Amino acid sequence: MDLRGTQTSRANLRALLLALLLSGLLAAAASPAGALPRRGVPGAIGLYPAVQWHVQGAQQAELEGVYCPHGGYCVAVGSAGNANSTVPLVLVETGAFYHGMASWAESEPKLPPGSTPSTGNALVSVACRAPQSCFAVGQVKQGSEMLPLVETGRDTGGWKPGPTVGLPANHSVAPVHASLTAVSCISSGCLALGSYWDSNEEPQAMAVLLSGSWGTAVNAAPGSVLRLLDAVEVAPPRGAEAGTGANLTGVSCLSSACLAVGDYTNAHDNQEGMSAIFAGGIFSSLETVPAPAGSAGISTTLSGVSCLFNAGHGTTCLASGYYVASSNELATPMMATFVASGTTETWQPSAQVALPSNGSGSGQLNSVSCLPPGDCAAVGTYQTPSGSDALFYDEVPNRWLSVVPEPLSPQQAVTGAVSLESIDCAATDNCAAVGEVTDNGARPQAIEAVSGASTPS
Repeated sequence: MDLRGTQTSRANLRALLLALLLSGLLAAAASPAGALPRRGVPGAIGLYPAVQWHVQGAQQAELEGVYCPHGGYCVAVGSAGNANSTVPLVLVETGAFYHGMASWAESEPKLPPGSTPSTGNALVSVACRAPQSCFAVGQVKQGSEMLPLVETGRDTGGWKPGPTVGLPANHSVAPVHASLTAVSCISSGCLALGSYWDSNEEPQAMAVLLSGSWGTAVNAAPGSVLRLLDAVEVAPPRGAEAGTGANLTGVSCLSSACLAVGDYTNAHDNQEGMSAIFAGGIFSSLETVPAPAGSAGISTTLSGVSCLFNAGHGTTCLASGYYVASSNELATPMMATFVASGTTETWQPSAQVALPSNGSGSGQLNSVSCLPPGDCAAVGTYQTPSGSDALFYDEVPNRWLSVVPEPLSPQQAVTGAVSLESIDCAATDNCAAVGEVTDNGARPQAIEAVSGASTPS
């Protein structure tokens, strides 16, 4: 199924999107009574220094995604193994805290039948539509093929292989190559994004419904509505060079609408940020997201997005990523803001995010999480004179400040290579960020940083 024809109903879809995003169904997004007893900073989001997680029996481990439900415990996903083979990894928070160190229960879900040992076997994103209904996505090797991986479980454990995802009709045959990179859930269902190789072995963006029902858009083109577990191609905005790559790497859903972000290759063979809106069962409003002023126009990538609704102000979404600046031709962290209010929806001018004072080169933001009324935090990585360190940005009114908790890097990071890959917050005092650090054997090791109680719970 191809979604290129869905833009013909743009006006109807735009009206539907605004009705869904502005419906106010996030009014109950505040953390309920009985939420985790964590230390918070009023009006700000803060993290304890990152700590390393040692996976039993594994020489290396990475954490790529995290989800923190309201009033519940966080779930982190990634991979663990050795230099020749890895398996999916799930960590489920148990709620015990001592000086910022969270207690996690470790799980290694079984791979689907026919899976092949590979360092590519991994989970990279996780979300829950309910405490007993969670989905983690990634990729798994089966023979010469790389296929989308879905694992299902609860926010307390019980993870196992999930349903099989069907690929778009124009996927490559020998070899098949596809993966899922992001998932977001609402109470009625979950939407996953990723990429696949087409028949020309070029990467293309795709999306798939993992569960639930999302309704149908008015005047939707025949065959354009997403069906459960059948992935579809999401075409890039007009102006993309025919046959070249597109990727969707971040998604945030409110009510029955979602905003997806990623990148595509334009007609000049340059990489640009892109966004797409999912509403009424189809994608529409495929747009280029402009880079900040001073961009070299070479490469812009959006990797994460978080949306929130504020009564009287509409819906605001923040996307994280990087662009190549013309001043030094280095990757530079950026944030882009999408606003839907009244009858309008627009991407506002993107903004550069300045590196910390010890930054000596490139940097990028990998993930962002926002809470009503507008508290946001983003994480990533940046170069320093001694290697690389993790980025943590905590928003204050009308500007971003670079805040790097000390010491964010674990003592084991003798190589000085650290990156935070994902952050999620259910409240200002209920956040978790995950990533990896390189140890003295040049192996990645999982790290996590939380906002938690300063004494045992």
